[in-house]
Amino acid sequence: MNLELYSLKRQEQNFKTLLQLMKEAFFKHGEKDALRSCVKAIIFCSNECQGELKDFAQNKLKELEDELIAKLKTAIKEVTNGDDEFSLLVNLKRLYELQLSRSIPIESLFEDMVMILRSFKSMDDELSASQHVAWCLHSFINSDIVSEESLSSLLSKRNSLFEQLEHFLDAHIEVQEEDKRGNQSACRVF
Repeated sequence: MNLELYSLKRQEQNFKTLLQLMKEAFFKHGEKDALRSCVKAIIFCSNECQGELKDFAQNKLKELEDELIAKLKTAIKEVTNGDDEFSLLVNLKRLYELQLSRSIPIESLFEDMVMILRSFKSMDDELSASQHVAWCLHSFINSDIVSEESLSSLLSKRNSLFEQLEHFLDAHIEVQEEDKRGNQSACRVF
């Protein structure tokens, strides 16, 4: 894609419309290929464009990130209120696909995920928290410099996750003692 043609032929508005459509497509679809294509295209535009178009593409990417975080927070609140988990799962999938291409600060989501773990004690939520810790590790690997504050934040999150996993392990032992069945996956993860 030759992005200079948009500037040379005075097609800036078409470029802006194209980016807006890609952002909308990102939030309309949940399939892996569609999400990855949207993310790659928007990131490519934000890296390869020149001047005003580059600024617009970077702003559109930032809007996408902010909207995704807001949708995740809303979905987490809906799940804690007993609503359907579909929105949360789809938006976590979107976040995962976006984080494969770039690091996104999602520290504000961790506390909400721990709150879900504490209130529901469900393995699906446990996996979400472990994914969050994995995403933090992934961002450390892709980062040139890791601050002491980021590292201590990750350690705190890890400790919270271990507390939740310990709860599942204790529950497993109690259930196993009662009827010799239990949730084996909690023990395997711990």
